[in-house]
Amino acid sequence: MSVFDFVEMCIERGLFMVELYHLEKGVSVWSGSADEIPDEYLDMEVCSFDPPGNDSMTLNIDNFNI
Repeated sequence: MSVFDFVEMCIERGLFMVELYHLEKGVSVWSGSADEIPDEYLDMEVCSFDPPGNDSMTLNIDNFNI
């Protein structure tokens, strides 16, 4: 499932705070509102997610595009 597909399931993306964690790089590459995710990450694969904490959900993404 792509990042785009995952966040599209949210009814109010402007209130959905996410952090994107790049598994290959081992670092967070972006955080903010789901409706503002940069285009470069939207086609990346969501491999897993971490439970919401600190008002955001972490999506663990992989380097390759779907």
